[in-house]
Amino acid sequence: MPTPTRDILGLLVLKFQADKITEAREAAGKTKTQLARAVGATRTTAERWESGRFQIKLPLLARICKVLDVSPRSTLPSKDELAALRSIAKKIEAECPKPPAEMSDGAWEDFVDDWTELETVESRNIRERLERKAG
Repeated sequence: MPTPTRDILGLLVLKFQADKITEAREAAGKTKTQLARAVGATRTTAERWESGRFQIKLPLLARICKVLDVSPRSTLPSKDELAALRSIAKKIEAECPKPPAEMSDGAWEDFVDDWTELETVESRNIRERLERKAG
């Protein structure tokens, strides 16, 4: 199994993309199994995509987006969202007990799990504020 990225901003962008794919899949009324089969993958693989821990290669992302009828660009953060994710990454880095590269895989994954909920809540709040600002 691949080791999750140790780059905190990169991890937040992957989580953002995973949330967007999940939202698009649910909006399309598809299950993880249906989406996985449509692109030649397994449900377990789809669960990994939606966990936000593993990078989806561009050709696969294009196939996923085609099945879900969304633009690959729509799965990536806007300039404002990326700035907000950078801010969250700085908060996380400030709390990190030691540099991510020096942490064991288990300690890193535990640390990331502890911060996932905060990131999810903050990202949703940011998206809602940006949507209100745009609307």
